[in-house]
Amino acid sequence: MRRTQAVSGAQRITTVLQEGQERPVTLTGFEAGILTSPLLAGAVFLILLLALGTAGLAVVLWARSLRRLRAAGARERFLLHALTAPDRPALLLDAQGRATANAALGHLLGLPPGQPFSLDRLAEALIARRLRAEAAPLPPLLQESVPALAEILASPSCRDGNEAAGPAAMTVLRFERIMPLADGHWLLVAEPPARMAAADPPEKPAGADGHQDIPLDTWPLPAWRRDRTGRLIAVNESYCRAVGAGREEVLANQIELVEEQLHGTARELAEEAMRSGAAREKRVFAVLAGERRALRLIEIPLGSTGSFGVAFDVTEIEDLRAEVHQLIRSHAATLDRLTTGVLLFDANQRLAFFNAAFLRLMRLDEDWLATHPTHGEVLDALRERRRIPEQADYQAWKHAQLERHRQLEGSEELWHLPDETSLRVLTEPHPEGGLLVLFEDVTDRLALERSYNTLIAVQRETLNHLHEAVAVFGPDARLKLFNPAYVDIWGLDPAYLEGEPHFGEMLDQILALWAEQAPTPAQGDKILALKDNLLNQVIAHIPLSGRWHRPDGRVLDYAVVPLPDGRVLTTHMDVTDSFRIEQALRERNEALETADRLKSEFVANMSYELRTPLNTIMGFAELLSHGIAGSLSARQREYLGHVIAAASELKRLIDDILDLATIEAGVFELAIEPIDVPALLETVRQMAKDAARKAGVRLAIEVPSGLERIEGDRRRLVHALYNLVRNGIQFTPEGGCVTLFARPGMAAGVEIGVRDTGIGISEEERHRVFEKFYRGTSARKRGGAGLGLALVRSFVELHRGTVTIDSAPGHGTTVILTLPHRQPQPRSAAGSPAAHADVSQSQSLAERP
Repeated sequence: MRRTQAVSGAQRITTVLQEGQERPVTLTGFEAGILTSPLLAGAVFLILLLALGTAGLAVVLWARSLRRLRAAGARERFLLHALTAPDRPALLLDAQGRATANAALGHLLGLPPGQPFSLDRLAEALIARRLRAEAAPLPPLLQESVPALAEILASPSCRDGNEAAGPAAMTVLRFERIMPLADGHWLLVAEPPARMAAADPPEKPAGADGHQDIPLDTWPLPAWRRDRTGRLIAVNESYCRAVGAGREEVLANQIELVEEQLHGTARELAEEAMRSGAAREKRVFAVLAGERRALRLIEIPLGSTGSFGVAFDVTEIEDLRAEVHQLIRSHAATLDRLTTGVLLFDANQRLAFFNAAFLRLMRLDEDWLATHPTHGEVLDALRERRRIPEQADYQAWKHAQLERHRQLEGSEELWHLPDETSLRVLTEPHPEGGLLVLFEDVTDRLALERSYNTLIAVQRETLNHLHEAVAVFGPDARLKLFNPAYVDIWGLDPAYLEGEPHFGEMLDQILALWAEQAPTPAQGDKILALKDNLLNQVIAHIPLSGRWHRPDGRVLDYAVVPLPDGRVLTTHMDVTDSFRIEQALRERNEALETADRLKSEFVANMSYELRTPLNTIMGFAELLSHGIAGSLSARQREYLGHVIAAASELKRLIDDILDLATIEAGVFELAIEPIDVPALLETVRQMAKDAARKAGVRLAIEVPSGLERIEGDRRRLVHALYNLVRNGIQFTPEGGCVTLFARPGMAAGVEIGVRDTGIGISEEERHRVFEKFYRGTSARKRGGAGLGLALVRSFVELHRGTVTIDSAPGHGTTVILTLPHRQPQPRSAAGSPAAHADVSQSQSLAERP
């Protein structure tokens, strides 16, 4: 039986021999890698079968496995003996082409036992070993021994997993067994040197110098021999082909393989080797057979006889090395352009690379970093400059950072520096040693994330407290965002909406509730049509807005807004209450308009009805005043004068009422004609001079010469101006003045106005002076129906003009009518913008108190 135990780096195998005695043997990594225990694998396999409860099958398979285990045991005993025997050289080849020697082979070839090395080094060790052996010929190099071994490894017997038996003839070593192992490994066991020496043919007599002749022509590479003076005494065919000359010519003319002015010749290399008594080498470039090649020259001293030299063609290696160097430089240049700091530590924890971004982030001295400090020294320097997080226990933190060199997986952490800089630090260990550390400045990103999160939270709270229902649908018409008002307005379950349902599915649930309230099939069809309409609005990505009258009686104002990222924003506002109020106000307004129209019609009808008896009264009163019915006494004439004056005033009032009724009915038309403004003002003055004389008020006219004519209805403008003048006379004290004036307007038109020195109008009353039947405080004392100024505004607006007023109590009043020069067409009350008159505190007129 055999058991294994791991002991601090090497593996200690306790072997129980057939006699039952144990002999402890310490194996190196080479030996432990070979012994992949088939006993352990068989035992595990048997335990698994028994654990599954398949007893009968387990017995049969156990017997079969026992036979395999016995065979494996015999094989392991051979391997163990081969590995531990001091006279049994053995070589392990892995799948990557690396070799590892046991203690016997390492002692024979001067190789470190248990440590992997390349096949080139193995070939050099074989050469050196044979050259030191004076009783044997020079061995073929890697071109003979290793390819021969590769041919054996590629044989069908090896590919089938069987052991290949030797001997594979090598001059220094003769392998008697080549065994395939697990994971693509091969074990080569050589014959003991004593047995191989006994089987070799008798040695040839040595030359006078004690060294054998070296058969150079067996070398496929350029090779040569030199005497003690450094002269060439033998070359091979490869050498001759390389220099392009025959053997005799080469030796006669001493044609060197390499002639370099800067690095010297191969002869100088040989002289240095003979002086030092040790092999020398160097890499040079030479033109061989018309091609520039990279060569590795080796000169090995042969004692008193001279030296032996060989040239290895390492062009491909040099090309690869140059490509690697170029790749490293390009990578370094690329890394220097990154904004992420990069540190690379080697297996000894020393800094191997850093980029410019690391210098900017950490503010360390570039020259000091170029000295390749250790990882711990770099951390100390960062601590001095406060470029690491503040630590209560720095040593423990530093130890944890250095432990990352021994971890198998990378790590990521955030460093919050004292200057409020935030760094994202990533470490990635290399399986064969070394550590890559990346430093990314994420200060701005974290600040943006905080701002973004804050903005999102604010927006969410804002949406949640809106009375307006808000929802966002994705390009696939699935709900992505909604607020509580959306839940209330549609009556859906919030948990259902959190599942991001499709808008069509939501409509199915909503319309299903509405369909239950649809009393007739026609309304049900209307609901289905509404579903298609709503679905198209969300899918079409077209801006829309409008109002929905839902079947349940609610009224919603909606808006559909496509967003730049392909989503759609929908908003809904429940305006049911405001709609009902608006509807009620509209109905009330219509009722008021109807009442006002009926009132106007009644007043107009009454006015027409009053004209007939009034005309009769005025006619007979005038006949009586003229003595038609006989002579009258003075008192009778006085009474008839009062009757005629009252009838005339009543007739004027009735005419004003009829004009207003006609204007409001939209059938009033202007008689447009050219008007001379000075003549117009003179006509008004003549009409009002008697009233001014009786009131003791002076009338004046101010008109500049050359004033342009205007177009308008002369009769209506005279009426309007007469009303203004009469109003001014009525509210101007005795001795005052009422002035009619005209002047060019600021824009295209004429300003015609009336200015008095009367008692003025208060600011409160100026806002209502144009209302029908409104009379100011003082007007109530002096009488009047309150229609004159309303007619003034209506007549001016029919002329596309405006009325402005400037007045203050005790400072008189100025009323200005602004009229255009031309009237484009006959104006009727239907086109009068009476409802939009320019009336303000300085643009109103009232019958003054």
